[in-house]
Amino acid sequence: MPLRLRGYCKHVIALLLSYAHEPESFALRKEPAELLSELSREQLLALLTRLLGEQPDLYELIEAALAAPSVSGSGKIALSRRREMDVEVYRRRVSSIMHGLDHMRASEAYWHVGGLTDELRGVERSAREFLDAGEAEAALRILLTLLEESSDGFEYLGWPKLKLTAMSSLEKFYDKRPLAEVLVEEQEWDAVIRLADRRSQEHEVAAIVADALITRRPEWVIRASVKHAEALIAPTKSSLYPAAADWLRRAKAAYAHSGQADEWEQYLQQLRGQYKRRPALMARLTSL
Repeated sequence: MPLRLRGYCKHVIALLLSYAHEPESFALRKEPAELLSELSREQLLALLTRLLGEQPDLYELIEAALAAPSVSGSGKIALSRRREMDVEVYRRRVSSIMHGLDHMRASEAYWHVGGLTDELRGVERSAREFLDAGEAEAALRILLTLLEESSDGFEYLGWPKLKLTAMSSLEKFYDKRPLAEVLVEEQEWDAVIRLADRRSQEHEVAAIVADALITRRPEWVIRASVKHAEALIAPTKSSLYPAAADWLRRAKAAYAHSGQADEWEQYLQQLRGQYKRRPALMARLTSL
């Protein structure tokens, strides 16, 4: 009668077979907490420092673990801590994981694939910790880094479900810049345009969208850029002119990309004629 092994991965089966044939090669070890419980803070620090010196790959693992919200011991991350979350910590960690098999023979690497996936799931768990702590922006940045650095490994993770949860949190967040950045990263152009149109008074959100869409949706960028530029010019405040000029540069780039350089020049000449009595603005227009 054949063995029913459904539900067990090949690595577990291989381990059980090895134990059945060579039980003497296995040793019973203490749990990590029990093993380290009697060490003082100084001893733990010395041990960790020595291990990092002997095994540099551990650095990325520890760095990522320290960045996770669970380390702080609080359910909610403080705003200052959230701002300091460095996504490059996780980028280095994922890169280290993905290159962990580089120097192995194919026969060796085969048995380590499961471990690689587990390590990627560790990064995913860090994202979940941020999400559970109410930090959807940090969670999505980690997940997007994981997607960028490990498109193959990422397929093993629950990205669609995580994405829906995190996006829902970002939708409720008062600052829509993180949501705009994520939609741009995901190349969801229609959704990000709807967001920019809905938040038309928020110049920073619109700028994120416009910068990403100059080559993809130039007609929309032209309309949005002209609208924002003229809204900034209208109040007759010279302090707003630099931002207005930035919007006009976006319009110029979009006009050029859509093959409408002549139309841009006509529009620019129209502005110069209309505002010729505003020297501060004219200086900005001349630089375009």
